[in-house]
Amino acid sequence: MKKTLLGLCIAVGLSVPAMAVAAPQILWQNPQGEILWQQQQPSILWQKQQAARKPARQRARHPHIVPARHPRIARGHRPLIAIDIDDMGVAFDRSLWALDLPPAVTFAYLPYAHHLALQVAEARAKGHEVILHMPMEADDPDEYPGPHNLSVDMTKAQLERNIEINLDAFSGYDGVNNHMGSRFTTYRPGLKLLMAQLAKRHVYFMDSMTSAKSIAFDVARDYHIPAVRRDVFLDDVATPAGVARQINETMALARRYGDVIAIGHPKPATLAALEVWLPTLKKRGFDLVPVSAIVRYRNHEAAQRTPEDAGR
Repeated sequence: MKKTLLGLCIAVGLSVPAMAVAAPQILWQNPQGEILWQQQQPSILWQKQQAARKPARQRARHPHIVPARHPRIARGHRPLIAIDIDDMGVAFDRSLWALDLPPAVTFAYLPYAHHLALQVAEARAKGHEVILHMPMEADDPDEYPGPHNLSVDMTKAQLERNIEINLDAFSGYDGVNNHMGSRFTTYRPGLKLLMAQLAKRHVYFMDSMTSAKSIAFDVARDYHIPAVRRDVFLDDVATPAGVARQINETMALARRYGDVIAIGHPKPATLAALEVWLPTLKKRGFDLVPVSAIVRYRNHEAAQRTPEDAGR
């Protein structure tokens, strides 16, 4: 009943009534068979209590920033949609739940997550593209990005050390994007240190656009790093109705521009909605692709565009 209702609402663009969404029971074992984590389904009461404890600022921490875009250029394929799930690895239950999404979904793992190598290996084994979710300083001092984050108040040596620690946290990632970072992504000296290292590692950079003042995309391009900006946040309002609205916005932008990058998080409402929506993309006329596919297209397109076309 829950999936049927959510699917109908997404299909016609209606708001979704509030409903309880619980993570399934999941068992996490290492190759030796040791149980690292086990979770029973949380009760509806528990979920309501947890939501009530979170300040409104945390439930919708990202400003509604939509990067400038220009009308699509005609091409020979259907509109592309890339979905990236940020903050992977910390909440085991939801991170493992996310692994059941289609293989084209990209996962951004926090470099300080526990059992990170094991989690990343499992994601890659299921065909998912993996990127590193770099913790960066936010404008709000109450928002803590995590250990070894990049801050504008750090010395060059401190930044270089934290950049190296984060980039060495695991291997096999295809790109990097920012975790929080509304302050740091406006700080050119620190961004230059980061991009110099990304250029050596031959990975792409996705600007999560947590600030309208971000210059991270531009600095990445200065270092000849393939770069993109995200277009939609799926769960600033992490309710079924809020996610459904952003799913409809994602489809509208994909139809208009030919491709779109949407970022979500391993939250129950987000994962439940994606489980219903993503299998329907083909019949709706879209192709689901990893973020790297849109990175390749946009960076090739940028080389072909005139100055009047530039802007995304």
